[in-house]
Amino acid sequence: MTPAFKTCSVCGAVWATRRDFLADPEVVLCGYQPDFEDLDRGLFLFTHDRPGCGTTFAIPVAAFADLVPRPILSARLNDPDNPPAPCCRGNGLGPCPMQCECAFVRDVLRIIRK
Repeated sequence: MTPAFKTCSVCGAVWATRRDFLADPEVVLCGYQPDFEDLDRGLFLFTHDRPGCGTTFAIPVAAFADLVPRPILSARLNDPDNPPAPCCRGNGLGPCPMQCECAFVRDVLRIIRK
């Protein structure tokens, strides 16, 4: 038997597939936590916006990385002397003007939000 894509730890809701999970209007993308050592280990944060639930859970970027082609771009552009790139702000879910290796994560965020 194939395990479910995700099960809510609070209310027990089950999403059998990633498609079911992304199509559920009660699942709201609410943040991103980068892992600059391994981008696939970064976490997308979701809230289960169901009455009586409201839990927030994390799913690794790797679970969604195949949604967009992953271009080979320059190294990360998170210069500590400049304001942080959008990926350094956990609730900053908009597009990023920087062209670096983290750009594919922003593309995945855009697809998830649709």
